Amino acid sequence: MSKEDLGKIKEKSEGLATELIGNPARDFAFDTEDRGRIKLSEVQSPVTILYFWDSECGHCRKETPRLKELYDEYKDKGVEVVAITLENEFTGWKKYIEEHDLDWVNGFESNFDRPNFLWYYYIPSTPKKLILDADKKIIAKNLDVETTMRTFLDDYLAGRVGQ
Repeated sequence: MSKEDLGKIKEKSEGLATELIGNPARDFAFDTEDRGRIKLSEVQSPVTILYFWDSECGHCRKETPRLKELYDEYKDKGVEVVAITLENEFTGWKKYIEEHDLDWVNGFESNFDRPNFLWYYYIPSTPKKLILDADKKIIAKNLDVETTMRTFLDDYLAGRVGQ
């Protein structure tokens, strides 16, 4: 195996190791349109869905409306979504947010030269979802919005799993 291939495997394993269920989510700062630059740890909620996406991604265009529907159903139960775009040009992103009434926390990075979410999370494709508890510990990841995420949230919020 080449040193390059070994390097890629090491990078992937190090990235995935930080995202194990039970680990604290890596904290990072990000920009928002309405709240300025904030940190993930400043988002106070019993449950946070950390959602990495791209408004031009075909899978994201299917998943985001489903997540919005779930959010509308669960936000009064203590579920917040922090949606971080991987984009670095924001015209399409802003338009998509407006057209789909994405009223959760919408974040972006305005300067990729400084520490940002990509330094802490392995995101080979979008969308990517991590579910965090009130202390920002990872309690689930990559659940399907239509099926397993709803069941998990119902069970978690009812105290039947993971608390």
